Amino acid sequence: MQTSYKINIETPCKKINWNEMSAIEKGKSCSLCNRDVFDFLNWPDEAIIHFLNKSDGPTCGRLSREQINRIISIQDKSKINNRYKIVASIFLFLSSANLHASENPAVLTEYNRDYQSIHSFPKVIKNKITNDSTQRMISGLLMEKDSKQPIKNVSIEIKGTPAKTQTDSLCYFELFLSENYSKNEIVLLVLDDYGFEGPTESTVYKNQLPMTDLFIEKPGFLIGEIMYSKQKKWWQFWKKRLN
Repeated sequence: MQTSYKINIETPCKKINWNEMSAIEKGKSCSLCNRDVFDFLNWPDEAIIHFLNKSDGPTCGRLSREQINRIISIQDKSKINNRYKIVASIFLFLSSANLHASENPAVLTEYNRDYQSIHSFPKVIKNKITNDSTQRMISGLLMEKDSKQPIKNVSIEIKGTPAKTQTDSLCYFELFLSENYSKNEIVLLVLDDYGFEGPTESTVYKNQLPMTDLFIEKPGFLIGEIMYSKQKKWWQFWKKRLN
């Protein structure tokens, strides 16, 4: 038998930045509320639910957009509690290792170099700059700031103009500045239909056009007290009606 859960952070914390908190083995320590904030970004669903079920009080954590507001089905087996404990311990260790790696500039530089070599920009676009429209082109990649993972199907627009597009399945986007755009400064706006820290802006200038290798990084997580609930099964709704 399976039990379904749903987790969320109803009131994300806006008072402190993740990078400003002190690192601990399990994530970060919040100086404002004197709580540990567990980094659940790389945890599997089973380990998160098991951790929350075993917690004595409120649990603060960091979750990605993909981890919240969805149904999580967990197999009900009392004998696998020890396995969940082992899984949770492993991911605590891995999260700590990832945290130290993300704070190491040398590691980040090597990772970014590898990422760029794998996800190189289409050379065919660079070689086709032959007309006025391509001379006004702005294109690049949208990634999550911390994980460096691609962000697909997110709206990006040139602020103050009708120009708008979406990132594709490879996180690539392409925009064209209108001919009558008079300002030198061009602000690209990643809309807040993604992420939890509002719109993200990136500025380029007309004398930089055409630009075909722009990287935009977007925060893709939220921090706060985790709320979770056990979802009712279909027969429980019918039982309530019959009563």
